[in-house]
Amino acid sequence: MTVQQGSARQIVVYEQGRETPLRLLSEGLDLSPVWAPDGQHLVFGSDVDRGIHNLYWRRADGAGGAHRMTRSQNIQYAASITRDGRLLAYVDIDPRTGSDIWVLPLDLSDPHRPVPGTPRPVLRSAASEDSPAFSPDGRWLAYSSSETGQAEVYVQAVGDERDRWQVSRGGGAAPVWSHDGRQMFYQGPERRVMVVDVAVTAGAVVTSLPRRWAAWSLVEGDGQYAVRDYDPAPDGRRMLLLELAGGPPSGQPRVAMTLLLNFFDELRHLAPAPR
Repeated sequence: MTVQQGSARQIVVYEQGRETPLRLLSEGLDLSPVWAPDGQHLVFGSDVDRGIHNLYWRRADGAGGAHRMTRSQNIQYAASITRDGRLLAYVDIDPRTGSDIWVLPLDLSDPHRPVPGTPRPVLRSAASEDSPAFSPDGRWLAYSSSETGQAEVYVQAVGDERDRWQVSRGGGAAPVWSHDGRQMFYQGPERRVMVVDVAVTAGAVVTSLPRRWAAWSLVEGDGQYAVRDYDPAPDGRRMLLLELAGGPPSGQPRVAMTLLLNFFDELRHLAPAPR
C-alpha cells in the first residue's frame, strides 16, 4: 500500500511480527504497488528517474535495489500480474490518447532479477481505458473504458481483442476478480461495491446482473494513480478498503473496513506448502 508523508508518497508493507511497517523507498515518489505471484516482490510506479513514473521491481522486504522494468516518456502505473508471472498489465498515460492499457511479458526465472520483454498496447484509443485485471487463470482481462461517455467494466480474452463483453450497467470502474474467478467486483455508481457471477460458456463470458456486495459505499479517494482502493480477501468473505479517519460517515456501519491481520499466517492456512 502507499501512504502520504507530507507531500511525498511511500510504499509500506505490513508484515507479521513487525511493530512498524516496512518502508520501501527509492529516491523518488513511489505509487501503485502490485504483488508478484511469489508474494516476495512488488512492481510499482516511481518517478525516481527524470521525474516520470515508470515501472520498477523490488523485493518486498526492502532488500536489494529497485530494478527498472520500463522506459517511457509517459506516466505508467502497475495494475495486475498473471498468477504464472508471465504478463504484467499496466496503464500508460499518453498525452494524445489518454489512459491506455499495455502488457509487459516477464521472465521471472530469477525473480530477484526479472527480465522484461517488449511491451505492447492492448487497448489504445481516444477513450480512457483503465484498471486492467487478469482473471485467476490468466485467460481473461477485465478493465474499464469510457468509450460510451461514462466508465463501464468490460472483459475480453487475453491475446484476442476481437470479442468482449460488458459487465457493468449504469457505470463501473476498478474491477477485481474473486480468488476462484467465479465472481467479479467493481466500483459502481455512488462508489458502491458491486458484484457479478462469472461463467464461461462456449468460449463466451457470461455474467449475472450486477448486485450490491454490501450496504456501505467506498469513501472518496484522491484518485491519483490508484487502480482501486479496495481488495477482497481470498476467502471471499471480507474486503479490505479505505475508511475515513475517525470512522465511517454517519449512516454507514463500522464494518465498512476490515483490516486483514496476520496475513502470512492466513495465507499458509489457505494454501499450505506441499509435503
